[in-house]
Amino acid sequence: MLNEHFIYLLDLNGYAVIGHLDLLTKPIKSGANSEARSLHKKRFVRFSEPNPGERMEAVRLSNVNELTGNEQLKARTLHEKDDDTRLHATNLLECNEPPHCVGDKGNSSQRRWRFIPFVTKFTDDAAELRSDPIKFRPKDESLKDECAKQQHYCAFFKYLVTAENVWAPSRCLDDYMPEVTKRLAKEYLAKNDELSAWFLEEFEECSPEERTDAGGYIKHFVSLKEIKELYVSQPIYTSMKKEDQRKFSAKKLKDDFEKNILLKSFFKPSKKVKLACSKNYNPKDGLIHFKRRVDHGDEDPPAAKRQRVHGDMAQFIF
Repeated sequence: MLNEHFIYLLDLNGYAVIGHLDLLTKPIKSGANSEARSLHKKRFVRFSEPNPGERMEAVRLSNVNELTGNEQLKARTLHEKDDDTRLHATNLLECNEPPHCVGDKGNSSQRRWRFIPFVTKFTDDAAELRSDPIKFRPKDESLKDECAKQQHYCAFFKYLVTAENVWAPSRCLDDYMPEVTKRLAKEYLAKNDELSAWFLEEFEECSPEERTDAGGYIKHFVSLKEIKELYVSQPIYTSMKKEDQRKFSAKKLKDDFEKNILLKSFFKPSKKVKLACSKNYNPKDGLIHFKRRVDHGDEDPPAAKRQRVHGDMAQFIF
């Protein structure tokens, strides 16, 4: 609702626009592209979530990087010659469940994403309202009406320009973002990494007291060769396209671990750490402080536990 009031303030015919989902989920084409052209000099773009569970509608991180890392795109409407589309906007993606995303989850994506969870749910359910009056609040549909927006938009603007810690000259929006929004965004990107999700389903991280012996030697080490052999025996690999299978190799797996948000700190090249089993340096590349899960059970893997959205919805800013 707050975003609707903000869009009304900026005006859909002026500085705000409802972003077309294809701009996030499909390759951005140059030339005649009215969806991309609609972003020209806008200051605020709101996207709605893709269909939940639809991997075909996953957010392409390369698109996000292009929309937020460049000052312009080559895009025009069908009968227009001018294709100099200037990108000035803050982009917001509203969602009830964080969507799937594909692409590089490294530093370039982490710098761009902020995750803002909304833990309050507005409802008409009397039982929910009685159970937790902080988490559940009464729904007021009248606030979505056009007359409500018209009545309050001046007060909304006054708040934005006068309230402390909301706006200041020479400051950007990210200056006011709490650190938790960056951490949650990083966890969201990590959860959407297929390698992390698979690895944490098959292996568990050791507790601090399990990590080294009395002599300081590493007690648990999984070699890259073991991981690769397990990976290629399972559906995550066998369900790949043949072209992707041909590209998969120990070198690619090593590169992926070295860049992985969650696992890169555990990856060790050969001859870097001393192992308790041999008292010598590790002869192969691999990951320390992990061991094979004995029983997978029905529990969510650690990657899934790290992030759930409780409440009405969440939104991303990028």
